Amino acid sequence: MYPIPANATRIRYLESTGTQYIDTGVLCDNNTNVEIGALWNTTSYNMIMFGVLDNSSGTTYRFMTQIYNQNNPQSYWGASTSSTRSGAARNEWHDYALGSGVFKVDGSTVQTWADVSFTTTANLFVLARSLKNVNDPATIADSFFRGRVRYVRITKSGVLVRDFVPVRVGTVGYLFDRVSGQLFGNAGTGDFVLGPDTFSQGVLPTRMCVMGVRKKLPYDAEVEYIEIGGDGAFIDTGVTPQNSPSATIRAQYLGTSQSSAQTTPLFGRRVFGGASKYFAFWVRSDTLKMAVNWGTYDTGWQSQTTDKTAFHDYALNSSGGYFDGTNFVSVASGGSIGDWTGVPLGVGGVVQSGGASALETRGVKLRIASFALYNGGVLAFDGIAVRKGQVGYLYDKVSKQLFGNAGTGAFTIGPDK
Repeated sequence: MYPIPANATRIRYLESTGTQYIDTGVLCDNNTNVEIGALWNTTSYNMIMFGVLDNSSGTTYRFMTQIYNQNNPQSYWGASTSSTRSGAARNEWHDYALGSGVFKVDGSTVQTWADVSFTTTANLFVLARSLKNVNDPATIADSFFRGRVRYVRITKSGVLVRDFVPVRVGTVGYLFDRVSGQLFGNAGTGDFVLGPDTFSQGVLPTRMCVMGVRKKLPYDAEVEYIEIGGDGAFIDTGVTPQNSPSATIRAQYLGTSQSSAQTTPLFGRRVFGGASKYFAFWVRSDTLKMAVNWGTYDTGWQSQTTDKTAFHDYALNSSGGYFDGTNFVSVASGGSIGDWTGVPLGVGGVVQSGGASALETRGVKLRIASFALYNGGVLAFDGIAVRKGQVGYLYDKVSKQLFGNAGTGAFTIGPDK
């Protein structure tokens, strides 16, 4: 991932007034996924947040999210003309995701469509729609958006191809792609309105302390996530789960780098010897089903599934496994917590003691926004995703320490908050 260019300054958002847009250079297909953080601030409707409408073959394919009226974003996907309004309101920031036949707002599914194979011959536009008709080979921009955007991420078949963040060079606004290292400027007319600068241009964030003295934090910026790319990277929290532990991770599951289906860990630890003692949360890479271990008890794969398009909250405690706050499986009294001491908890991997390997990651690919562990109801680890320079960490607000990659490979850094 490329850092922000030296001549550019990261800003909080780009704002379009109704004549500006970005040509992403990406053709959409049924394996394309788009995520965007956006806000619209007018009472206009039929504005396209991002999209393409391609009728060049005689069959109309749509891949777009529009504001139908001032409180009803909706999406179209593939050849379907069906859409469901989400109810998200203007003048509010929301996270929208469209791809693989699913439209989500703030992580909640609004609509799904039957899978169909398609590829557009017109590029995806952001802050407008690209339009290509059967009788006119030229691509035009229409249905311009009026509002703000703070990030855009585009994946194709699970591979990140655009990771846009807003920047300015002098007084001119751009979306900077951290994948290609390129600045994408306004393809329309007029000028973007620039959001305020962030604190991430070499200035450390601060917090207020006693008597008004400012103390520097040991990182440069909070980020949306740190990403494990399936290369063996993980976090060793240094904390042992004990006394009826409870752990929660906010993460986006992305699968595995291995060619075969894997039982991939979100977090965990294991003690070998006799019956192995686990405290772990797992996702199966092919079916996306979930399972948890509590001591010697293994729940097996449950019918509850996750997805690869959004962040979710995954939790494990003495009542069982939770997905976005819903208890999808219970655990039996399958192990003495006294047997769990001495081995720390891993995030993005299972730390093991007494076995053939000290670590088990199984090529997991994962974006981590935060992780927390409670022991006996007391907060023992409270990690948030941050960066120092261009290196990603979890910053533990309990110990006030940075926890970096304890494995192989390296973390990819999400956009600054």
